Amino acid sequence: MDTRTARITTALDTRTVVMDTRMVQAIMARPEDHTEDHTEDRLEDHLVDRLVDHLEDHLEDRQGAHPDPAMMVPAIRTATVLRMDMVIRTAAAIRTVTAIHMDEKAEEYAKMEEGFRLVQLEQAFLERQEWWPTDEATKLVTLDFGCGPGHLLCNLGKALAPGSCGLDVSKGMLKVAQRRATEQGLDNVLSFTKNDPRKNGQELETFAGKADFAMVCFVLHHTMEPQIIFEHLCQTIKPGGHLLVCEFDEELPEATLAEWMEPFGLEVQDTQEDTMKMRDFAKPIKFTIAQRSASA
Repeated sequence: MDTRTARITTALDTRTVVMDTRMVQAIMARPEDHTEDHTEDRLEDHLVDRLVDHLEDHLEDRQGAHPDPAMMVPAIRTATVLRMDMVIRTAAAIRTVTAIHMDEKAEEYAKMEEGFRLVQLEQAFLERQEWWPTDEATKLVTLDFGCGPGHLLCNLGKALAPGSCGLDVSKGMLKVAQRRATEQGLDNVLSFTKNDPRKNGQELETFAGKADFAMVCFVLHHTMEPQIIFEHLCQTIKPGGHLLVCEFDEELPEATLAEWMEPFGLEVQDTQEDTMKMRDFAKPIKFTIAQRSASA
């Protein structure tokens, strides 16, 4: 393994960094770095080196700090203007691996008060739906993409049918979620799977047409290809099934969500607005329930 590859690997394996727009700006800060004087190979090497340099600095600056979702990396998509495959692949890997689902921070994240508050809101939002199970006889095969420590998924225990599953990129988060499921006696209906962030939700193909209910909560804005992941998730939902999407308003506008849903026969049934209040910010969020057409 050469030195540069080793540095990239070390940076990616650390999983304690949150990249933000400042990092992208730093990488792209000097126009002379992006001139035609460089051959494509030299420019590619140069930009990757700068990316790793700034990543390492960022790791040192933010070591031990709690990640701020408001400073995640939507702007890393601007790296695509460089048209350098290696830079794009590296940025995509860093972006997904270093999102809030961090192995080392799983236990801490699982105890966040705001997380518990949001789960209570999400659960109340679901329970007010006419179709939500109200008796022991009705169960839903449920998928949670980006389940994190399993707060919401495990809280839905009485409504879960065998075959329900939570997926997440973090082994640490899944360990916490599995422990919670075991403590609540859900091992017979609920399993957990680690997904690969580079596959953009391809793992969901295993569940195609099997889910009565699917959900994705505050996950899509962490991903490089949110629409592709969303499409995979939609394909898991049975005709007549339902989808819950929870996201920051600015990250997934209502019109965009409707556009993504339309090809899959999904129609919005209910929405609820609130605000996520973290240590460093307060941002508008929206919960959306949609149903897939019975003829889809």
